[in-house]
Amino acid sequence: MRQALGKETVDRVRATLLSTPQEFRAEWLAGQNKVVVPFEPPLKLSAEFAGRICAAFATGGSGIAWGVSSGTWEGMRPHDGVVVDLASDEVTAWHDEFMPFDMVLVTPDLSRAALFGQDEVGLVAGPAAVVETFLGTSLEAARRAFVEYAADMSAASRHLPGIAARYGCT
Repeated sequence: MRQALGKETVDRVRATLLSTPQEFRAEWLAGQNKVVVPFEPPLKLSAEFAGRICAAFATGGSGIAWGVSSGTWEGMRPHDGVVVDLASDEVTAWHDEFMPFDMVLVTPDLSRAALFGQDEVGLVAGPAAVVETFLGTSLEAARRAFVEYAADMSAASRHLPGIAARYGCT
């Protein structure tokens, strides 16, 4: 069983990072040369994607991240926040355990984070090199890919083209 984060830590992460359960705070994004890129959140993490997440988040020198639900929901299992070892199988297990909730994976220094939203959009934020490692491509290619995804999904998810525009993808 993963080590649970205390309520104060979970509340601090949410207050610092999130303006809504599916959006980062502008004030947090403005600090430490961060870029933010939207992405299509997978229902299941591939081993390759989980490996990229670990590589991106471990560049800060920590071997752990914090996995936090974006909000508190009745019956959350097992905790609103847990310590996640930065190993592909551990990140995948955390992701599977927190589904279907909106969730954030963040480094303990709060310098980089990924929001896995259940509304067909994810966001990754941090230094440009971290975001590129996480997404496995250049910022420009990732933004183009999100624009294509948003266009493909626009009939069912009309909000996606607006998200692409908000985050400079168009």
